[in-house]
Amino acid sequence: MALLRGPEHRVEVANPSFMALIGRREILGRTLAEALPEASVQGHLALLDKVFSSGEAFIANGAKFDVQPAPGGPVVERYVDLVYQPLKSASGDVSGIFVHGADVTARVRSEATLRETEARFMADSTERKFVEARFRLERERLDLALDAGQMGAYDLNFALGTIWWSPETYRLFGVAPEQFVPTPQSVLALIHPDDQETFIRLRRKAIDEHRPFVHELRLQRPDGSTIWIAHRGRAEYDGKGKPSRNFGVIMDITERKQVENLLRDADRNKDKFIAMLAHELRNPLAPIRNAVTILRRSSPADATTTWCHQVIDRQVNQMARLLDDLLDVSRLSRGQLQLRLEPITVADVVDQAIEIAQPSIYAGKHAFSALLLSEPLHVRGDATRLAQVLSNVLINAAKYTPPQGRIVLKVEQEVDHALIRVSDNGIGIAAQHLSSIFEMFVRVETDDSRSPGGQGIGLSLARSLLDLHGGTIAAFSDGPGKGTEFQIRLPLARSPASQDAADAGSPPAEPGKPRYRVLVADDLRDSADTLARLLRRVGHTVEVAYDGEQALGLAEAFRPDIAILDLGMPKIDGYEACRRIRTSPWGSLVTLIAQTGWGQTQDLRRTREAGFDHHAVKPIELRALLAMFPAAR
Repeated sequence: MALLRGPEHRVEVANPSFMALIGRREILGRTLAEALPEASVQGHLALLDKVFSSGEAFIANGAKFDVQPAPGGPVVERYVDLVYQPLKSASGDVSGIFVHGADVTARVRSEATLRETEARFMADSTERKFVEARFRLERERLDLALDAGQMGAYDLNFALGTIWWSPETYRLFGVAPEQFVPTPQSVLALIHPDDQETFIRLRRKAIDEHRPFVHELRLQRPDGSTIWIAHRGRAEYDGKGKPSRNFGVIMDITERKQVENLLRDADRNKDKFIAMLAHELRNPLAPIRNAVTILRRSSPADATTTWCHQVIDRQVNQMARLLDDLLDVSRLSRGQLQLRLEPITVADVVDQAIEIAQPSIYAGKHAFSALLLSEPLHVRGDATRLAQVLSNVLINAAKYTPPQGRIVLKVEQEVDHALIRVSDNGIGIAAQHLSSIFEMFVRVETDDSRSPGGQGIGLSLARSLLDLHGGTIAAFSDGPGKGTEFQIRLPLARSPASQDAADAGSPPAEPGKPRYRVLVADDLRDSADTLARLLRRVGHTVEVAYDGEQALGLAEAFRPDIAILDLGMPKIDGYEACRRIRTSPWGSLVTLIAQTGWGQTQDLRRTREAGFDHHAVKPIELRALLAMFPAAR
């Protein structure tokens, strides 16, 4: 068995049996085309591409495969039973392919010999006794080959209702030939109860449609153990088109299923870890951002203090962006990233992206120019996500261009697509890395000491987000030291975007107008105290609590207009505090805001169900928080 990851079929796992089949060679971490070039010549890469794109398994019995086990050695003709099984996430997206192969060269050659023997048997009756002996010998060899490949064979006669099993079939079903008679009823009883109805229905459908039947199901053996098998069979029909016979093979795939479950568990654990990491890192960012805002609103500072404020603010923003990217990667992998599609202009996206990337461009002292068309280009997309894509590209250009470099953003129309070019005169990219930079966690190593490195997330996320918009991204470079150009293409909208959508919403009110009674509750004292001080500076009356029980007591006495509650407080958590405030006689008029480091889809749904009006993910800017406050009452 082997595990191939990604559309390029990179070898992640290969067990000893697989290595013995192909010969000892270095394959881990390499694409199959690199590690096993003979597979490409014989059409296996095309089959793998089809499995990856369609999500449908491929099974072949006795497929011919020429392999060169030793470098420079002779080419050996082998025959294998193959299963190419796509690995799918919970959302159904294919992330890799599980390859199971069994060397059945002996079986295939025995079958060929058997066919030749049968022909001679029919042609010359005088040699019948010899042929019968030879037939028995070849049948024994076939049984041995099936046993070696851990495959069972069966033959069902519909007219008589009888079933023939090979010895290995008995072993796979966990029964003894001398104690068990295979019949349609007795065999069905050994199929797992949850799989019986599906097996019967799909097999009947395949027989009615005159096509092979490929299925995976569980067997429940008499000893209580359960195994997974892959089944492949087909029917023969009489002159009237009625099925007369059904025969096929089965293979034990329990090991493969266990590996798949382990991989799914690993993916789930990874997502939980990323969410937990983001939550834990966001908590300290909130008081840092609040403190910087307070300092900025204090008396004028000297140049050094102002510079320190800017550095801290930039790094907090960078950390927040990295956390958002990590969570977006997790959501994309599970198919849970939701887009807010609406008519927008490319100029709107460019403006937002430049605003996000401006600090990085300014820090590098780069000469930056943006060249837009005089007429707007309309697309249908999520403005926030598209700005995230373009800002990632701009920030990369600023990061990988030496100080005082040149960055140019140019918007063009290319038939029915909008084309955004971002070019720089930075360190460039070697030709062999131009496609791999869009793979998750891939970082291109360079000899250039000016290269700052990266997390290998931004460009992969950019490509995934553009895929959801029907767009593309590509990189071009003449090589190291010669700069890079990224090209982003988006399909143009069929009709002009409504300006109403672009103008929807209103900016938050000026701080301090109107003024409210605000309750802030957070067990992280720095976070609660800095936020309270910040809100007081803009004119609000604020009370602070450090656990849920204290928050409820203060709320009863203080009767706030707005309550900002952390969710993970001791004694009584934020969810329960929200519910109790809502059920109080005065609680229906309170604007309740959840402030937390948790920001995934299920987190927003849970706070909404608890009764919160808004969900603020730490660290939140003051302007964004004030926008959640109600209009004057």
